[in-house]
Amino acid sequence: MSANGAEMLRALGAGVSLPSGAVGEPTRAGGEFAALLARAQAGEVRTGLEVTVARGAGVQLSPEQLERLADAADRAHAEGASRALVLIDGLALELDVLGRTITGAVDLGSEGVLTGIDAVVRVGAPGAPRVELFAPRPGIAPSLVRALEESPQSA
Repeated sequence: MSANGAEMLRALGAGVSLPSGAVGEPTRAGGEFAALLARAQAGEVRTGLEVTVARGAGVQLSPEQLERLADAADRAHAEGASRALVLIDGLALELDVLGRTITGAVDLGSEGVLTGIDAVVRVGAPGAPRVELFAPRPGIAPSLVRALEESPQSA
């Protein structure tokens, strides 16, 4: 029995929604799935799954911010991240990518070490929902240092 990539995702119940015409005939074995994976990593495939704020996280977010955070979670998950620092609207938030939960805010102006983060995601302003992901790197992550230095809160 053979199934294309979209059918496999539907069978798994991943909740992935694809725009019409997004699935075509595979050019070779696995070609369609590889193309779908590349689109997910580029942020073009959305799961439609929400991001929630953990009780006690001390963070108030609008529905519009939560929608943009859901896109950020999709992108981080597609890159293999499990915990991300998300920069959105002047806030720095910790995101449990796998649980799709904001676990707290981070004060980038204070001294200290932030551990357990394997990706940094910068979310664009409202009306321009661009998500920029600094992919996980083994060892010391220069992208994390660069993102923190460029953050508006570090000034």
